[in-house]
Amino acid sequence: MNQRRKIVLIASVAAILMIAVGMNRYYDADRQLDRGWTGLVESIESRSAFGVNRLLAPDYTDCWGYDKDSLGKDLWRIFYPFESIGLTPHEVLVAREGDMATISAKFTMVSTGSGLGADAQNQVNRLTEPFVIQWRRDSSFPWSWKITRIDQPEFDAKRYQRRRSASPLGF
Repeated sequence: MNQRRKIVLIASVAAILMIAVGMNRYYDADRQLDRGWTGLVESIESRSAFGVNRLLAPDYTDCWGYDKDSLGKDLWRIFYPFESIGLTPHEVLVAREGDMATISAKFTMVSTGSGLGADAQNQVNRLTEPFVIQWRRDSSFPWSWKITRIDQPEFDAKRYQRRRSASPLGF
């Protein structure tokens, strides 16, 4: 084999090994979970109903009575009073076992907006218990970690539920 072919062969093998190592790191379960967690916080901060909804598992439930469909329909309304949202997670605890994980965290919230947005900020900042978010990984893709449940016993979400009108005309 001539010298040039050896160099090309060695460079090709080295490139393949580097790609394999990079892919292994990219698909690491802990890294994927961290990306999902970061994506959740960023979606809330950007007030993206679609961003949050895409992280919810089909069997999502929470302590406020939402499922994936009902929360997906209400997220736009939940984000509406806010002009901006800033979340700072603290006391974050991550427990992962195989394809299941739980992340608990307290949040400090800074927001601008009106009405219920200011009330929600005050309520979040006074919570003493953390939000507990349960995740499940359905496949090996980076976007495969989905939220199956959120719990926070102190947060009163009933304050922000849609007011249903008794009138059939919606008045």
